[in-house]
Amino acid sequence: MKLYDWRTNHLILDGVLVTGYATGDDVLGIERQADSATSEVGADGRMTLSLHADKSIKVTLKLAQTSPMNAMLSTKCAAQDALEGFAPLVASWKDSYRNDSLQTTVGYVEKFAPIKRGTKANDTEWTLIFERGDLLLGNPVFAGLLTAASEALGG
Repeated sequence: MKLYDWRTNHLILDGVLVTGYATGDDVLGIERQADSATSEVGADGRMTLSLHADKSIKVTLKLAQTSPMNAMLSTKCAAQDALEGFAPLVASWKDSYRNDSLQTTVGYVEKFAPIKRGTKANDTEWTLIFERGDLLLGNPVFAGLLTAASEALGG
């Protein structure tokens, strides 16, 4: 048997643990902005591989309307507007069960999140762009003591 537990995921922005996520299976998204490499095959059938320097990362957060992180991110975005420049942000994420992780260099809040209000609380979606992100996926074979014990017992 394998196990997954969202509670082992921790995203830290500028030293602050992100709290107040929305509901659903897509509250945190991390993706590279560009391919790591591309290739071309010549007329003779030989391939040339081109490695790309673009290691930028896009992080998408879906937060509950009541999350205190909304205030932090909107303040960061307002600072960019007021300064008419760059208000840096850094991120670190870890799934402490599987040891998946992300470390970024500086980034920014892409834009203010759209505001939706109505008869019930609404989610708020933020997009953060980082100059570079190093994303590593852990090895699930060795993740977690309970899984290892279960597998040893034939579970």
